[in-house]
Amino acid sequence: MNTRRLSKLFALSLLLIFGKEEINAKKNNYIAADFDEIDSGQIYYGFNKVYPSNSQLSVINKFIRWSKKDPTVYLSVESHTDAIGNREINLKVSKLRANIVADYLKRNGVSDEKILVDWKGEDSPINENLTSEERKLNRRTVIKVVRIIPKPSITTPVVSSTSNVISHNIVHSIPTSTTVVKSQAMVAKVPVVKSAVVSERNVVPASQPVTSTPPTVTAPKEKVVEVSTREVVKKVKTKTIILKDLNTGLPINGELEFNSDRGMQSYKSDEKGNMEVPVEGMKLAKADIYAYGYFHKTEKIHPIPGSQTIYLKPIVKGNKLALENLFFESGKAILLSKSDEELENLYQVLVKNPNLKVEIGGHINVPFKKPEELSEQQMNLSRDRAKAVYDFLIKKGLDKKMVSYKGYGNSEMKFPEAQSEFEKAKNRRVEVKILEK
Repeated sequence: MNTRRLSKLFALSLLLIFGKEEINAKKNNYIAADFDEIDSGQIYYGFNKVYPSNSQLSVINKFIRWSKKDPTVYLSVESHTDAIGNREINLKVSKLRANIVADYLKRNGVSDEKILVDWKGEDSPINENLTSEERKLNRRTVIKVVRIIPKPSITTPVVSSTSNVISHNIVHSIPTSTTVVKSQAMVAKVPVVKSAVVSERNVVPASQPVTSTPPTVTAPKEKVVEVSTREVVKKVKTKTIILKDLNTGLPINGELEFNSDRGMQSYKSDEKGNMEVPVEGMKLAKADIYAYGYFHKTEKIHPIPGSQTIYLKPIVKGNKLALENLFFESGKAILLSKSDEELENLYQVLVKNPNLKVEIGGHINVPFKKPEELSEQQMNLSRDRAKAVYDFLIKKGLDKKMVSYKGYGNSEMKFPEAQSEFEKAKNRRVEVKILEK
């Protein structure tokens, strides 16, 4: 187990030394409310660090002063991580960071009710996570000074008990019953809402019960018109994508990305390996599938409702994977631009599996010859093609400790007596070998 993995586990073990309040903290949920941002700031963390540095405490202290100056404001705390390591662990690390900042605020006089806590793990990066500097910027906690602005989703008319003037209560959820309106006399039956009721001037938290109910005015019997208060939602046609392990058939927690006429689309599977992808009006799309502990796979997504199962090959020590879509200039180690997609996919697999150590191996097609009979130029070609892939990965920011390269000449041809173009192409390849996992 390498030092990065140990550091992640150490960070998680810090959860045990905090009180029950921090461990069990829940995200704040203000129903149907907008936030008016007044001020904001960010603090950044070293790799696998969960405490702000002493120099960063001054940033937090600024928001403590804000809270004391204006008791009507709220402090929003939202924490993030880089994309190194396991997604579930990163989510827990971001939760710990958020609760440490929230605890500091509370210990310095900020009311618990005025702190809005959230954590995103690696799901909301501000860049590509390609370099150490970019990853540092993603390891952050964002603190904001906000005011909550009520956002009505529906207005229910209520007749005043003392006059014919109609007042309005703004209900911050959509009731499941109906409002019955009776001609001019108008009797409104308003359901009890368990979430929250917000007037035009104040916010009533969801936990506070509604202590009064709107009065009912008796009216003559007339024609009843039932008006549904349910919001009509158009059902979008979707396709269920199921990710499974190629060897065991068990579900996989992974992600799918593809470009469509709607732009870049990204989806993540649930614990059962399922994800719902909208396909209405979509054309045939080629998707990239990634999962921690598995090789990348490219698959076509057919734009018809139903289900589609995609099997991923697990990464196992000693396994080899040929990079099928690499293209070089004939007789040279110069990569063609149409190789970029395959190279990027390899890079993403390695970034998402930082514990791996791999070897890039170059192979050439020289049938009917023994390896020792190859010329120096032929041996160098296999090595230089492997090095071209290695150079791409290092230039992208991959840790040099994760990858090496080697030229094998024709010593590992799949077809030693290749005749067809298919057989020659299989001999002429670059492979990724898993050295450590």
